[in-house]
Amino acid sequence: MQKIVIFGKGGIGKSTVTVNLAVTYAQKGLRVLVVGCDPKHDTTVALTGGRLIATVVAAAGFRDGRVEISDVVVRGRLGIDCVEAGGPEPGVGCAGRGISRMAEILEAKRVIDPSRYDVVLFDVLGDVVCGGFAAPLRQGFAEKVVIVTSEESMSLYAANNICRAVRTYLSNGISLLGLVANLRGGADEDAEVVRRFAALAGTRVLADLTRNARLFREAERRSMTVCELFPASVAARRFRALAEQLILLDPAQASVPAPLSDEEFFELSRVDFTAARGAFSSAAAVASPAPAPTPIQAVSAWAAPRVEENEIDLRAEADDPVLDVRSGAGQWGDRERWRLFFADREFERNRESGVRFSGPILWLQHGDIECRYSTPSFDEGLVSFLNLPCVPAYGELVRAKGSGDYGSTNLCEADVIGGGLEALDAALRGAEERGGEMIVINATCVPLLIGDDWRMLMERAKKRSKLEFLYNSPASGQPLNMAKALFDRLRRDPAFSSVAPAARSVNLLGFPPGKGTEELRSLLTAAGVEVNLALLPFFDYEAARHFRRGGLQVLYPAAERRDLYASLLEGEPSRAISPPAPYGLEGTRRWLRVVCEAAGADAGRADAAFEDARRDAAVDWEDARARAAGRRLAFV
Repeated sequence: MQKIVIFGKGGIGKSTVTVNLAVTYAQKGLRVLVVGCDPKHDTTVALTGGRLIATVVAAAGFRDGRVEISDVVVRGRLGIDCVEAGGPEPGVGCAGRGISRMAEILEAKRVIDPSRYDVVLFDVLGDVVCGGFAAPLRQGFAEKVVIVTSEESMSLYAANNICRAVRTYLSNGISLLGLVANLRGGADEDAEVVRRFAALAGTRVLADLTRNARLFREAERRSMTVCELFPASVAARRFRALAEQLILLDPAQASVPAPLSDEEFFELSRVDFTAARGAFSSAAAVASPAPAPTPIQAVSAWAAPRVEENEIDLRAEADDPVLDVRSGAGQWGDRERWRLFFADREFERNRESGVRFSGPILWLQHGDIECRYSTPSFDEGLVSFLNLPCVPAYGELVRAKGSGDYGSTNLCEADVIGGGLEALDAALRGAEERGGEMIVINATCVPLLIGDDWRMLMERAKKRSKLEFLYNSPASGQPLNMAKALFDRLRRDPAFSSVAPAARSVNLLGFPPGKGTEELRSLLTAAGVEVNLALLPFFDYEAARHFRRGGLQVLYPAAERRDLYASLLEGEPSRAISPPAPYGLEGTRRWLRVVCEAAGADAGRADAAFEDARRDAAVDWEDARARAAGRRLAFV
């Protein structure tokens, strides 16, 4: 079985070459399949009487992978079978993935098989805009590659890029047989331009197909081929000679293409490729050496517990390299090894996912549902790789614990090819019907790659709904600081600003929930300090309405949250301190004294509260010591 791929720049005549070759082979009694790999899906119209056939991506079972071959393989004239990949509407989706998926379906259904066909011809858009258009090369369908080009520079530039693609996939058993010169002008000097380029690129010209505009227009008008309508014409004879040549050529004997660099191509094209390679050289740009990274210094030791030493200027410290830590790399030993271990770049995009929100919010993920489960998040200080609950179907919303309602568009492969806007629109309308005050769209990589115009849908939704819409897309460099967005929303409420700070009242920011934080609350209460609220890693929207009742902000010294602290507290009239974390007995005692002094409480009362708690804990400690006596403990 002969498997031949015809590449070429859009509009260069590759479809014309493909169908005339198909007719030539069919007239010789060979069984022929033509596979159109152009989103316009018009390769085979000259074989079907001008009728556009049903495409693979539009087939009824395409979404769930149950395409019936009888629905997409159409018998044309002379017994030639025709398949068209098709593609999305212009401007949306990913046509390249549609071509790849079609190739996978044809392979799974064993359509391209010697028992069915003698010759299979692929007509592929050859601008090589993405890997999808190289699917016949990537997936081993091609054996022989032919590039259709003209003498024009942009057509030859596309041919040069296709030569690169062929080199990339040589290991798949493909060979570039050569170029077909479909000349616009027909002059001998035009043909020589193509020949000189072919020689420089390490290939050859297989045929010159000077266009007879009258013959080709008449064939196009009647939805037929030149080989059928004008079999005695020069063009038909050249098609027949090319068809025979392609059958006889041994791909093992074909030379490996040596495509030009972009710089070489444009320099040589200015002299019609008359110069030798290397005749032109451009001075390489000398890149300025990158500045050496600023080493992260060790955090200074704890100083004497005076209140003024714990006051912080969050804006000034935002650029402090000590505080600009984004992951767990700040451990003992080699920092770079820790960076590799903690996958810094991956976690950096999601470092604010550790904040959990509750309130009148609808969360809508625009992407494939697997992305939600595989994206690492930080749950109560620990890395979490499982994000539940499961969302049953796209557009539906479920109640997520502590986070309002949650839904997903759950994009599948059909949405990647055809665009995900329909799924997003359906999910947005479902979310609007659910109610609430705010809808947050979290976009993943998929809608970014397929070019979904989410802004258009959001603007439409804003016009028909009173809800507020926010967009978050860390993958595209458009991350949303959700805590700041909610806080700014609260600030716009006059009732928020009317709350006066209470005496000896504090807010705890960034303290992880659990027994330790509850003990700190108890100690502060016993020392005469009120804990107004704890904010972060949980953000309770309703509780945050009373934020300004706390006249002192006590920050947990988590370096990865410094930027978040700064964004929340910018413009707030209250003071903020960040003493070292209360680890151990002495660390807790110092922390308690600093907070109490800063809040205006009596330091002696703080010491008394601590001693009372220590005595109570000592009983449990001694009991634990007695039970652990004589045992060995190993940490792994």
